[in-house]
Amino acid sequence: MSSHTQPWSVKGIEPEAREAAKIAARRANMTLGQWLTRCIGIMAAKELGGDRGAGDARPQLPALPVNLLLDAIQQQTVDVKAAIHTATAGAIMPVATRVDEIAGKMRDLDLVSQRLAEAEAKAQRAALVVAPLERTLTRLADRMSPDRNGEGPEPAGRSGLFRRLLGGGR
Repeated sequence: MSSHTQPWSVKGIEPEAREAAKIAARRANMTLGQWLTRCIGIMAAKELGGDRGAGDARPQLPALPVNLLLDAIQQQTVDVKAAIHTATAGAIMPVATRVDEIAGKMRDLDLVSQRLAEAEAKAQRAALVVAPLERTLTRLADRMSPDRNGEGPEPAGRSGLFRRLLGGGR
């Protein structure tokens, strides 16, 4: 068969069919002409009852209009995506649940760590405030305690001082 030298125009092809053929050719990594030649050859061989021959390694397309083939391909794509989603969701969900649990524990740990840091800071501030008071009370206790010679303030004086310290009046 020799190649023709004049462009070939086929009238009556709907725009949807033309677009579908372009997409199918692009997906098959072929030019539109190559793809149409293949499809026409396959369809003609089937219609004429002939066989393409066992030596032809090219895949055989079913004798369906292109729009039906594209619909079938799109449906298969949807089905495959759904199957992948179902399969991965079953495997991923337990892991995702465990990750959520661990993240919750880490948030709890972070909260405990923050509260511990706040408590330590408050304890340090309290120690700074209490230290002078502690020294003062120690000096007062030393003054009020009998010394080694048995000398010191009278017990009655001591109780009066404590009453005044504790807000009991004079």
